[in-house]
Amino acid sequence: MGPIGIILIIMGCILGLILLIGIFKSIVVVKEKEVIIVERFGKFRDLLKPGIHCMIPFADRAKKIVERYYVSDARGQIHLVHKVLNRVSVQSEVIDFAKTFVISKDNASCFLDAILSYSIKSPKVAVYSCKNIPLLLSKLLQAQIRNVAAGLDVDQLINDVSTMSRLTSLMASEVQSLGVAIQFVKVQKVETKGIKDDLEKNNQALYRNREQITLAKARKQVAVTNAEGQRDSEIKGVEGEAQEMISRARGNAQAIRNAASSEATSIKEMGKTLLAGCKVGSDSPVHYFLRVKYLEALQHIMQSGKVDTVSSLKGTEGTAGLDLFDIKTLATIGSSTQLE
Repeated sequence: MGPIGIILIIMGCILGLILLIGIFKSIVVVKEKEVIIVERFGKFRDLLKPGIHCMIPFADRAKKIVERYYVSDARGQIHLVHKVLNRVSVQSEVIDFAKTFVISKDNASCFLDAILSYSIKSPKVAVYSCKNIPLLLSKLLQAQIRNVAAGLDVDQLINDVSTMSRLTSLMASEVQSLGVAIQFVKVQKVETKGIKDDLEKNNQALYRNREQITLAKARKQVAVTNAEGQRDSEIKGVEGEAQEMISRARGNAQAIRNAASSEATSIKEMGKTLLAGCKVGSDSPVHYFLRVKYLEALQHIMQSGKVDTVSSLKGTEGTAGLDLFDIKTLATIGSSTQLE
C-alpha cells in the first residue's frame, strides 16, 4: 500500500470520527422537569421538552445559561455560586440568600436572613429577558426587605416575622413579566446588635402590663357577675313577694266568694224552712231577712264609734225595722251599745 492509500485511510478515520461525534451531539435526551433552549446559528429555534430529540450537528446548539449569586450556609458564611448550564430547570428552587442589612422604623439596625422559593414558568422569556435570574432575585429581595422593614419597629421584626409575609406578593408582582413565579419568601432569622437585652426588658415590661390588665379585667368581671347575681336575687325576691300577695289576694277573694255562696245557700235553706213554717197571713221570709240585715247594719254603725246617743227612735225616720222587732229605744252607754 502506497502513501496515497495511507492518507485515504487516515482521512476516512477522521471523517468517521467526525460523523460519530456529530451523531452523538445530534441526539439529545431531556429529563423530566427540564427544558433545553435550542439556537440555530445564534437564533432561537425550538424549546425541547422531556424526551429524545435530534439536532443538526454544528448548526444547532443548546443555549448556555450562566448563574452567579451569593448564598449563606448553615454557619452564616457567605459563598459565591457560579454555574454554567445548558438546561433550564422548571422545578421549584429554594435559595438562602445572603443576610440583608436593614434599618427599622425606630432607627434600629439589624440583619434579616431570608429564603426565597421560585420556579421558571416560561423558560424562553426568563432566559432571554434576564441574563442572571438568581442574582436579579437576590437584588430585588434585598430592596423589598429594606422597604418593608423601614415601616416596622424592630420589636415587630423580631417577635412577629409574619409581618414580612407581604414580601411574597411584592416579589411575585415584580418578576411576573420575567416568566418567573414566586412560591414564598420567608424570614428565618433576625440578628440585632447591642439592643437584644433592651428588647428583652421591654418585652418583659409589656408582659407584666398585659398581666396586670388581664387581672384587672378578671376582677371587673367577677364584680359584674356578683352584682348581676345580687340584682337577679333581689328581682326574684320581689317577684316572689308579688306572687305571694297575688296568691293571698286570690285566696281572700275565693274565701269571700265561698262565704257569700255559703251565706246564700244558708239563706235559701232558712227561707225554705220559714216558708214551710209560716202561717197564713204572716210576713214572708223576705221581710224577715231584711229585718235581720237591718239590725246587723245598725249594730255595725253603732260599733264604729261615730254615733253618740239616741234616746228614742220611735216615730222617727229609719225605725221601721226596729218596730218589727218591738225595739223602742237605741242608745250607747260608754263603749257598749244597748237595744231596748
